[in-house]
Amino acid sequence: MPLRDEDVRVDLACGPDAAGRWRGWITVRVNAEALRPLGLHPDQPMSKIVGPERPRWWYVGAARTERAACQGDSGPATGTTAGIPT
Repeated sequence: MPLRDEDVRVDLACGPDAAGRWRGWITVRVNAEALRPLGLHPDQPMSKIVGPERPRWWYVGAARTERAACQGDSGPATGTTAGIPT
């Protein structure tokens, strides 16, 4: 890995959500100066997103996929492509 262990901090927190199900949250922190050699420091121009944003449907689709994965849904039934019968 291009980062030293002392430049990265990973925290894990667990607790019940609003519905009472247990969830885990991971926070990853990286020393900003350790990102500079990789061109990822926030002050470097190449670390900024340049280009068009993804369309809104892309985020909705990603959220739907994540939600299905969390609920144990294996995806569309056999014989369908993205929910469209084939």
